Amino acid sequence: MDNRKEVSDEMACTHGYQEKIHQYIDQEMSYNEELSLKNHLMNCDFCLQHFRELKDVEKQLKNSPAVSQPSTFKQDIIDRLPIESKSTKFVKTIKEHPLITACAVFLVMLMTSAFIEFQSDQDVYVSSYEGIQVEGNRVIVPEGKVIHGDLTIENAIVEIKGHVNGNVTLVNSELAQANNNISGEIVQVNRFLKWAAIRFSRQVSDFFQQFSYQ
Repeated sequence: MDNRKEVSDEMACTHGYQEKIHQYIDQEMSYNEELSLKNHLMNCDFCLQHFRELKDVEKQLKNSPAVSQPSTFKQDIIDRLPIESKSTKFVKTIKEHPLITACAVFLVMLMTSAFIEFQSDQDVYVSSYEGIQVEGNRVIVPEGKVIHGDLTIENAIVEIKGHVNGNVTLVNSELAQANNNISGEIVQVNRFLKWAAIRFSRQVSDFFQQFSYQ
C-alpha cells in the first residue's frame, strides 16, 4: 500500500518533466534521458504520482478485453460516407488526367467545328473540272466526255451523259437519273463521319500536292 500522501496542485513540478514522462512510457527517450528522469522521480512526489497514474492507465488498457468488430464493419463505414457527386468526380478526373482531358476537349472542338462546316457547306465541289460543266447546283459530264479515274462531287445534282472510268462518290448529292455510264461504283455519302473522312483525306492530299509543285 502506498504511504505517500496525495500531492496537491500547489506542489506541482515546474521543471517540465510531465512531457518527459510521456516520452519514457512511449519509449522515446535515450538512456541518459531515462537516468535523468528516474533521478528526478526519486526527489519529486508530484511527478512520481503522475508517472504512477499513467502506468496504471497503461496497465488497464493492456488488460482490457479486445473489442470484436463485425465482418461488415469496414463496409458499414464506407456506406455511411457521403456519396461523391458526378460533378466532383468529373473535376477529380480532370485534375488526375489533364493530358487526356485536353485531348478530349480538342476533339470535341474539332468535331463541333467540322459539324458546323458540314451544315453550312453548300458549295458545289468537283474533284476534276476538266471537261465538266457546272451550272448552279448541277454538275454535268457532257456527252462524248470520258473521265479516267475516280470522281467526287459535293452538294449537287449530277448528270452523267458521258462516261466515267472509275468510282463516283456523291457527297450530299444525287444522280439526276440512273445510267450505265459509270464503270466503277457509285458511293452515296450523306452521313457526317464519312463526309469528314473524305474532307480530311482531300485536305491532306491538297497539302502534299503543294510541295509536289514546288
